[in-house]
Amino acid sequence: MLERDNRTIVLEPYAPNIVRITLSERKQQALGPPGYGIVATPSMTGWTHEQDAGGYDVIRSGQMILHVAPQTLPPPHPMPLDALNQSLRERYFGSGNPNPPHNDTISITTAAGKPLLTMWNWSMIPNPSEKAPGTSQKEEKEDPGSRVSATFDSPEGEHY
Repeated sequence: MLERDNRTIVLEPYAPNIVRITLSERKQQALGPPGYGIVATPSMTGWTHEQDAGGYDVIRSGQMILHVAPQTLPPPHPMPLDALNQSLRERYFGSGNPNPPHNDTISITTAAGKPLLTMWNWSMIPNPSEKAPGTSQKEEKEDPGSRVSATFDSPEGEHY
């Protein structure tokens, strides 16, 4: 388990090439059991966890390696049209984002270093409460859920 500002990252190995990754702003939910369909038990057998010189958490088996960026990783470098894109977003969608993405980059490679997948960032936005039928009053639910998004990159020619 890796704790960041207001979020939790859980990496659970199950076998030398199977890892369950859970990201959440709600620690209790991140630490919860897997959902429907996963019946195996997590096992660290054959896996190691260390921190490299750059502060990355490195989780390694004989078949794959996961690198989790340190919390202090700077945001991505701005691109040439970022300012224009931001001004258009603000004009049409309002300014500011109360839920900016978390830059918790996770890269997965084979043991030989061949890239398999990179998750650059993710965000979790609570769903709004729903209106009760026939009223204008919002119905409060114990947990209305959240919308989650992530930005991924995979090697050229890869398909899932």
